[in-house]
Amino acid sequence: MKKILLLGIALCLLPLGSLLAQAVNHKAHSVFLYNFVRYAEWPANAPDNEVIRFGVLGKSGVFDELDEVLKVKTVNGKKCLVERITDPSKVGFYHIIFVADGESGKLADLLAAIGSRPTLVVTERDNLVRKGAAISFMVSDDNKLQFQLNDQVLTSRNIQLAASLRSMAQPMR
Repeated sequence: MKKILLLGIALCLLPLGSLLAQAVNHKAHSVFLYNFVRYAEWPANAPDNEVIRFGVLGKSGVFDELDEVLKVKTVNGKKCLVERITDPSKVGFYHIIFVADGESGKLADLLAAIGSRPTLVVTERDNLVRKGAAISFMVSDDNKLQFQLNDQVLTSRNIQLAASLRSMAQPMR
């Protein structure tokens, strides 16, 4: 009877463990996104350089985590704002856009709408740097969150990343 009770408790706690893991993951993504902005430099003529605008395409806990972080943080003395993007084809200017995993299929539409604007597009799904994203997150074999960079995209969008940040990037596969 004790074994059945323990098994029942363990099965009930499994979803809770999964939710906690997701929360940690969302927090890690939001910290990376904030630091990408801290260590990036946009051209002086970038629109709306008085407020740093973050966009999140898709439903993701990253939005909530970023919203909490950005309430109390600034970047180089500038206020930060996060908004949810629902239609990638009608996107306005953002300094950085995070594309949630479930919205990866809309990357081409998003990139077409952005055009040549200096927007740092970061994807949750790995290897989308090969499809036009500037940065793609990836999870290493030992479950550490890492990222890949696409130097050509960064150059074409006139966005410069600090050498210290660039040195942390994993090679494109």
